[in-house]
Amino acid sequence: MKHTIAFFILLVLIVSCSRKNAGFTNKSYHNVTAWNNTLFNGQQAFDAVLKDKLQEKDNFFEILPVEKINPYLLASEDSKISDVELNFKNGNNPNPTQVPVTGYERAVLKSVKAIQKHSINIKGKEHNKMMVRAYMLMGKSYLYQGKYLEAIESFSYIQKNMPKSKAAVESRMLLAEAQARQGNNFDASELFLGMENNKMKKKDKKAFYRKYAQFLLDSKKYTEAAEVLETAYNVNKNKKQRGRIAFIQAQLQELQNDSDKAYSYYQKVYKLKPDWEFEVKSQIGMAKNFNPKTQNFTEKQEEITSLLKEGQYQSRRNELYYALANLAAKSDSSQLAEQYYKNSLAEKESDPEVRASAYLELGEKYFKRSKYLQAGLYYDSAYIKTNRKLVKKQLELVNKNIKRLADRYYVIKKNDSIISLYNMSEAERNDFFTAHISKLKKIEAEKQKELEEQTTVFATESYAFTIGKSSNAGKFFMYNASQKIKDQQEFTRIWGNRPLTDNWRSSKKSGSIQNTEAQLLGQDNGNHPERFNLDFYTSKIPKTKSRIDSLKQERDTAQLALGISYFSDFKDKISATESLTSLVKSPPFHDEIRLQAMYNLYSINKEGQTNIADEYKSQILAQYPNSKYAEFILNPTQNYFTAKNPEAIKLYNETYALYEKEDYDGVRAKANEAIQLFPNDVILAKFSLLSVFCDAKKGNKEEFLNGLERVKILFDGTPEAERAAQILKDLKEKK
Repeated sequence: MKHTIAFFILLVLIVSCSRKNAGFTNKSYHNVTAWNNTLFNGQQAFDAVLKDKLQEKDNFFEILPVEKINPYLLASEDSKISDVELNFKNGNNPNPTQVPVTGYERAVLKSVKAIQKHSINIKGKEHNKMMVRAYMLMGKSYLYQGKYLEAIESFSYIQKNMPKSKAAVESRMLLAEAQARQGNNFDASELFLGMENNKMKKKDKKAFYRKYAQFLLDSKKYTEAAEVLETAYNVNKNKKQRGRIAFIQAQLQELQNDSDKAYSYYQKVYKLKPDWEFEVKSQIGMAKNFNPKTQNFTEKQEEITSLLKEGQYQSRRNELYYALANLAAKSDSSQLAEQYYKNSLAEKESDPEVRASAYLELGEKYFKRSKYLQAGLYYDSAYIKTNRKLVKKQLELVNKNIKRLADRYYVIKKNDSIISLYNMSEAERNDFFTAHISKLKKIEAEKQKELEEQTTVFATESYAFTIGKSSNAGKFFMYNASQKIKDQQEFTRIWGNRPLTDNWRSSKKSGSIQNTEAQLLGQDNGNHPERFNLDFYTSKIPKTKSRIDSLKQERDTAQLALGISYFSDFKDKISATESLTSLVKSPPFHDEIRLQAMYNLYSINKEGQTNIADEYKSQILAQYPNSKYAEFILNPTQNYFTAKNPEAIKLYNETYALYEKEDYDGVRAKANEAIQLFPNDVILAKFSLLSVFCDAKKGNKEEFLNGLERVKILFDGTPEAERAAQILKDLKEKK
């Protein structure tokens, strides 16, 4: 009897394990074991990824995704899953040792295993209901890894073999999403439109309108997206979902430049109060879309200011100040806006993108006032903080131009200072540096006194704190007054006097933005041990006239380039004209620099400031009638760089022969002769570059660099100018 019962049980187990039998016992067995043995673990791995993504912060400066969770692949997760992409139809078994089985990969692995072992597909009909979950889990995992074709195959299987399952509607939505991401927008659109008028359960209807809205947003069909979002808002009753949808609606209205509607939607978000993040961001949105003609500035200002005093907003003070700054900017209160932006930067950061935007706005304000160096520092900070690709790309371009401008500005100011000191008498120089040292000592003494007072207070408080505690507590270095002074002095020795700001280690940021000009002028000696020694300063002053002449040439070339770049890079006629006029009046060491500056003054101002253009036109025609620039003025449509004159070629060959013989003075003499004889010949660029190479051969590094810069500017567009620019670039990279 016992053997009969055992045989019967074994027979039942064997029959129930069959995947060709659609009986109740068989289906129940495969349904339960598919979940307990495989799918449960796969679902856990899948949910773990989504849980991580739930912690990610939204970027409110770009159109938000309709769903809070963006389930697509984490950057840290390996997307190479070729070993897991198993052809389960052919019965290939997954080998979990081949790949790291985590996250989406593990979910795919477990789904495939469940399908292979527990699918009961008889004559095109799936009899194991658990397979819906298996195919859904596999399809989602493929979709979120960017394996769209595999995802399409998974969801299509459900549509074909399990059309009446509970997940049929959701799988159709996900199929449309997969088609869209594969680039099949027409197929995706057909699927969504086909579902819109179908009867759906409330849960499916809510999800459908959210997914359809996201599809339209991704397709940049913003008008249609706004209509679908309105329906999504009505069918989704959850406060957080409604707040997100209304916020996106506001963003779309901003894109359409409809500030009043945008303000209304942001106001709706604030009234819903879905969470702290949306509350504060909606205040920023309202401020950006404030209309001073129809709304009361003072009332709105007081509303936001009152939030600054409330406890729950203390961690968001920087964002509220940013909102106030935008409000003031909308009301044409530029000075007040600037102050609020600075207040925002002074508060603790809660959102890097808000911080980046505050830096960016301040940079724009300085840029508009032609204060490009200060603007550059704010732009640089914005670049570090933001993750917006378009903003980064724009900042890279403008920062590149500002960097070039800053380099030239620094050369001009530094060399002017050195030349000015050189021209002083010895007594005047000594008096100048003695006064500087006295001022430096006074400043450092005040700082040291303040440091000691702070340390005394700290030590007193620490003593009171440690009463009744272990006698060793005061030995901890932060409770040791003398040790703290030493440590702070050591910090100052290494890093200098650094403010508590972002990126404090960077020397570019040291001394705060307000002290930038002092650094650019070379006035920051840090804590050099010889800073109180008069010889430390006087020894740096050049002793020879030739060295001063070299510095003068370098600063002239830099100022010419500066003036040209103001106009070419920033379209700033005023700054360009001021810089070039100053150069002409200096006057430049080389006459060719003066002529180039005069011509640019004419060219820049011939449309607009015609009186300035006429003045320099007359000077060029009177003083340099045979120059190519005079020809350019008289016949602007003609190219007056003539073809190489045989006589000019002959002279160049003679000059080059002298170069090979190392007669560098002879080369210079021939180059000067060529300028007089062939002022408009294209070969003149070769003479100039060869003359510059003589400085390199003679070891005159400064003259060589200055000469390369002149060739690059004066003969722009020629092979020689390109070669000079490349040499300068190579030398800079080697530093």
